[in-house]
Amino acid sequence: MNLKRAAQSVKCFFTGLPGEFNPNQLRFIGEGLAANSYATLTGGVFLTGLALYMGASDTVAGFLTAAPLIASVAQVFLVLIWNWIKNPKKAIMLCTYIARFMIVAMIFIPFVIPRGIEIAVPILGRVSLQVAVLFLIQLVANIFASAVGVRFNLWMMDMVPITRRGRFLSLRERVMVISGTALSLVSSWILDGCKAIDRELVGYCVLVGMAALFVVQS
Repeated sequence: MNLKRAAQSVKCFFTGLPGEFNPNQLRFIGEGLAANSYATLTGGVFLTGLALYMGASDTVAGFLTAAPLIASVAQVFLVLIWNWIKNPKKAIMLCTYIARFMIVAMIFIPFVIPRGIEIAVPILGRVSLQVAVLFLIQLVANIFASAVGVRFNLWMMDMVPITRRGRFLSLRERVMVISGTALSLVSSWILDGCKAIDRELVGYCVLVGMAALFVVQS
């Protein structure tokens, strides 16, 4: 009985969305789903595993996962640039796609750059060229993403009346958490399965392929 009631509640929840929010607001919810799914598939387990596969130490892998926080410092300066941009919506879309396609391009590093080449990188120390390029892509891509962050949130808030913002934001966050949790489990299962058959790189390619689909959809 409880399962039946839960199913009815879920059905009412989703069937009521088209009447509660207009198409533009629903697009922002869908964008949140796609963006979070993409971030889950290309960060966390994926990023750490790919870095270790390329020969990164645990310390360097930690710097890679901290790249979004390092790049967020640029927001202080990049926010000022938005005042000079005449069409911020197009700039948001451009920066978003640049950032996401740069992250997706990380999977080509093992195929393009040979192993065994080492260089000295400030902060990271002496690392392989593959890891150095991986860190550079992560840093630059997250700078673009940080530049979008503040302006995108303002754009989204302008689309939602203040009387519905609480409901809208809670719904968007709920959808993102559910999708992120599900995809984390799926990505971990895929990587573990590929490692078990000694095809680890194939697992990373599968996750990037899935992420690319979300980039196109968003």
